[in-house]
Amino acid sequence: MIANRSGQLKSTRLTFLWVACCLLGLSSSTTTFAVDEFTLGAGNGPADTTGVLVPLSAKHDQAMQGFSIALSFDALNLQMTGVSFTGTETEVVSPGGIPDYVGTEIDNMLGQATSGVIFGYSPVPPLNQLPQIPASPDDDDVLLNLVFDINESALPGDYPVQFESALGNPSITNVYSTDGFSVAPSLVNGQVTVTNLHRFYFDPVVTVVNGSFGATLKYDHAADTMTGFVISITYDSAKLNLSIPATNEAWWTGTDLGLALGSETIEFFDIKTIPAFPMPGTGYLALIAVFDFTGPFAGQSLSPGLAQSVVRMNFNVANNIGLAGTTTTIHFDDTVQPAPPPPTPTNPNPDIPPPTVNLVVTDSAQGISPIKDDGLVTITDDPSFVRGNANGASPVDLADVIFLLQYLFSMGTSPACLDTGDINDDGQIDISDTITLLNYLFTDGAPPANPFPGCGLDGTPDSFVDCTISIGNCP
Repeated sequence: MIANRSGQLKSTRLTFLWVACCLLGLSSSTTTFAVDEFTLGAGNGPADTTGVLVPLSAKHDQAMQGFSIALSFDALNLQMTGVSFTGTETEVVSPGGIPDYVGTEIDNMLGQATSGVIFGYSPVPPLNQLPQIPASPDDDDVLLNLVFDINESALPGDYPVQFESALGNPSITNVYSTDGFSVAPSLVNGQVTVTNLHRFYFDPVVTVVNGSFGATLKYDHAADTMTGFVISITYDSAKLNLSIPATNEAWWTGTDLGLALGSETIEFFDIKTIPAFPMPGTGYLALIAVFDFTGPFAGQSLSPGLAQSVVRMNFNVANNIGLAGTTTTIHFDDTVQPAPPPPTPTNPNPDIPPPTVNLVVTDSAQGISPIKDDGLVTITDDPSFVRGNANGASPVDLADVIFLLQYLFSMGTSPACLDTGDINDDGQIDISDTITLLNYLFTDGAPPANPFPGCGLDGTPDSFVDCTISIGNCP
């Protein structure tokens, strides 16, 4: 049952007024007991979710015959739609499962609500007493659930739902009633957590000293279509050096985004690598993209999906044996201000731009801050290889395709390290690996899985024995 802004009466007004005075704290005596406590719990859901429940529970020294609450909430991100008694102790003790009185007032402009509940105002057998919840000083009784909708524009975060000392005129307070006396419990506030299904992350990478690796940014989005983004990262420049590709398209070629774009391209793409203020020991990269920026508009976009690859960043690891056995991170950073554009005659002192904040732009022109999980990079000195370098000779080229075909179908020599031939990293070597490598070499297909284009280790569990020697020119 959900009640909203309503009073439910089952007897005469005079009877109700008498009981209300006794039960909802209008008597002259108020008693407080140390173990009495009202607690607002936690609800959660992504933006644009309806029916999110925040439970109100209580520990109480005395039997409870009714209660009142006054609370506030974040009206910019939440809208309260009512209260529900389904599955609560209130439903258990109320005649027919419905309290005799529920008076709920909600102001979604101010983010405030009050509610008064009387379980029943007529005595019931066998004890001929008013309906009540027995004393429960040790265990929480759930009294009701507040019902909220999360606004479409709500960003990920915790939004408080908290008790107020008094609201309205006449003033409503947080009390419960026992035998005509009001008990003022201690109060524990709650919250609604907005969980955003937009998520940026990197898969963990295992690499080697003086090696290189590709870090592919992955994107989870369950509902919204991506039409642009801002990706902003920092990294330890004493350990890693970013390699900037020769063309813009190289950032997304072979990714899920690249496949979605097809013959189209990203029409606005900006690369920032220089911060406005010195950052010793820290590298910086921001990629800013609007897929369909100029007419004629073709509607470039990335449809909802999970673990979708968006861009690939290639890093070189420093030639420092002291890095072996260490880790570093590729950190999503919302604080870096890029360097201003060069001065012009009309703008000799350009302003410093605002920070590049990680952002997803949806097809409704909404900017959404994604969940951001940094990428972990583990550096070792184990024997390493380049995926695709099946014949052990650098660079990776058509000769490696032929080597694998001969191995598979003409009793040719096995790769010295089987992982070099598992181009798509699915744990086996078969004809799909040769096709994957051909597509990469000649049709702008996806590159081989890590480690590529530089030396590294296989970070994916499989049945292959790890390389016991370094392959090709790997350290």
